[in-house]
Amino acid sequence: AAPDEFLREARINDEVRVILETYSDEMQRTGVNYQEMFRKVKNELVRKYKRRCESQPGALFAGCPILSRSLRKGGGGVILGSWR
Repeated sequence: AAPDEFLREARINDEVRVILETYSDEMQRTGVNYQEMFRKVKNELVRKYKRRCESQPGALFAGCPILSRSLRKGGGGVILGSWR
């Protein structure tokens, strides 16, 4: 994998951690498995970014700038409604 791909994956992982940290108390209280929730949230973020990038004419996921924009905006709670 190219260095850009590693960087994108690291950014997604960081965003997932921010999302899960927001709900850490609730997750502990309800006994949700962190690794399983990490995987689910990450998969949902990847799907969301792919859909956005595919909807932009000429854009490919590999070159999609949405990840960095989302993180700069603090992207944390953007998908929570879809998995809660």
